[in-house]
Amino acid sequence: MIGFILRRFLYIIPVLAGVLALTLFLFFVVADDPVLSYAGQDPTAEQLRALRRKYSLDVPAFFGGSWVAGEDILEAERRTRLEGAVGQLDQLVRDEVIPIEAVDDLKRRWRRGVPLAGAQQAINAHLADVAPGYGFRVDFTGIELSPRQREEVDQRSIWDAQFFRIARFNFADSMQYEESIWSLIARKAPITLSITLPMFFIGLAAELSLALFAASRRGRPIDTSITVLAVLAMSVPFLSAIVFGQWIAAETGLFPVSGWEPGLAGVKYLAFPVLIGIIAGLGSAVRFYRAVLLEEMHLDYVRTARAKGVGEGNVLFIHVLRNAGIPIVTRLSVIIPFLITGSLLIERLFEIPGLGDLMLSGITARDFWIVMPLTYLLAVVYSVAVLATDIAYVVIDPRVRVT
Repeated sequence: MIGFILRRFLYIIPVLAGVLALTLFLFFVVADDPVLSYAGQDPTAEQLRALRRKYSLDVPAFFGGSWVAGEDILEAERRTRLEGAVGQLDQLVRDEVIPIEAVDDLKRRWRRGVPLAGAQQAINAHLADVAPGYGFRVDFTGIELSPRQREEVDQRSIWDAQFFRIARFNFADSMQYEESIWSLIARKAPITLSITLPMFFIGLAAELSLALFAASRRGRPIDTSITVLAVLAMSVPFLSAIVFGQWIAAETGLFPVSGWEPGLAGVKYLAFPVLIGIIAGLGSAVRFYRAVLLEEMHLDYVRTARAKGVGEGNVLFIHVLRNAGIPIVTRLSVIIPFLITGSLLIERLFEIPGLGDLMLSGITARDFWIVMPLTYLLAVVYSVAVLATDIAYVVIDPRVRVT
């Protein structure tokens, strides 16, 4: 068993590495620089470098051999010199000497993210085309690291890349809230769990009870009615169920439509979201559990138990339910990460400040140090849940062999 668990832990490593690499790729390669959303209009190269340092984004996403050599510092100086020449062009635009379109074209061609190393000749040719006769040019020669910068570069290592930092759970403060992500999680996780834990346990009890009740009366009107209602519930989109539920709450006044209060005063705000979450997931779960239980009910061990005079309740809850445990546990392992992130729609539409709402606010604000840690932690939780599921298989059914 110990060897099996160790092997499963080793399987988790490439999964987490893949999730981390993909998310970093989307942030740093596909999307723009995350600090641009917090830099204001027309930031200078030095301002961007200061923001990256402030938010611990001054290191590359992956290995960054050029970063280890200090190329980012040299590039920042080239960018500063280019901005000086562009600033002179802007003055000519204000004086209506040259058209603004020509300067905008130059800015687009040499926008941030385009490497300037080795581009001095091309940039100077472009400057001559934009403002002929003025002699504007950039000079990238003689750019070297100062002793202080050299000392800083000598302390760099490829293990400082974002990939390895995040893999070690070394997260910086949120760019949006100016607060540690761990303190944000500590404050918002209890709110999310106060919704998802009741939703999970009450929902599971209701789903299994209805599935057992329907499966034990297969073919009867009550079984048909439960199955039809389950199919109808599956046909209703989750968002529609929330909106319809909010409309009922507003019309009847039985529950608050939205809001949140700490402590016991918050129960009135949680009851209705929990109820909607349970009802919304009831249809698919009941159909799944009913199908699983029906497979077990017609096996020989069930007929033997009934022939021995075992009560129907014991047959269903002790024999059938336990032997159907493997597919049930498999389905539950998929739901477990939901306990951490919560329902994004429920928290946003009911204005409940949990982890789901935090994730959505981080995505909207392009807050790297909210989205990245929560995505990585969710992958960790899911991987651990899958490992726990594999172990639970052996506990539930000793016939299962670990290899």
